[in-house]
Amino acid sequence: MSGIISAFVVMCFVVWLIEKIVRWLRGASGGAAKRCDVVTCKHHAPLPMNKKLLLLCVLTLPVRLGAEPALPSKPNVILVVTDDQGFGDVGVHGNDKIRTPHLDRFARKGIRLTRFYCQPLCSPTRAGLMTGRYHYRTGVIHTSRGGAKMHGSEVTIAELLSQAGYATAIFGKWHLGNNYPMRPQDQGFREVLIHRSGAPGQPPDHGNGYFDSLLWHNGVQIRAEGYCADVFTDAAIQFIEASRNTPFFVYLSTSAPHTPWRLTKNTFSRTASGA
Repeated sequence: MSGIISAFVVMCFVVWLIEKIVRWLRGASGGAAKRCDVVTCKHHAPLPMNKKLLLLCVLTLPVRLGAEPALPSKPNVILVVTDDQGFGDVGVHGNDKIRTPHLDRFARKGIRLTRFYCQPLCSPTRAGLMTGRYHYRTGVIHTSRGGAKMHGSEVTIAELLSQAGYATAIFGKWHLGNNYPMRPQDQGFREVLIHRSGAPGQPPDHGNGYFDSLLWHNGVQIRAEGYCADVFTDAAIQFIEASRNTPFFVYLSTSAPHTPWRLTKNTFSRTASGA
């Protein structure tokens, strides 16, 4: 009901505004002016073109107000980041050797950005992506040797969206610090399922691997079952399904195709045969 009343008030204002503008355009003055029909005035000469355009803009105002679809005030956000994948390593960019049908569909169905600048290493790029700032300002300058620790004082997109009422989650690779206050749960993510280091099994994550990986779920180490990329993707899907009634931000950050290249037998057979 409140929406109908608001629309009625807007329409009344527009009608009043049109009448005022028509009187001004025709040079009418107070009570001495003859009343004119807005469409077919018999007392004055035709309006010049520039004034016709002005009147047309006002006349289409209520049409535009009613025609615009209502956009969601808090759209859901899903950010998928593959690791160490080159610009030319997808089919949509002209590669006829590597088949990436799902990524190609992302480009066709979504928004395709053809100019993007990143750092030659993943952690500095991730720091810039999370904060919108030059990576040197965040304290991240490398992927190892203490260079992949982002300042806890940095404000991430997850923190901002969390403050705006979003459910936030990360699944996969973080690589911006393993200890407080640099962990993803310290930087705005409320649901966390990650591996440490650059990839499962890389220093200092010794003894780990891509299958049945040791992962960290909300600060607690767990043993996952299956291929790590599948584990992260399945967890992201479950989180999305559980967040249907609230806006959400999902950061799905796979460790693939970062080395080492460890695949399931099914994936390897399809890759070897070119399928």
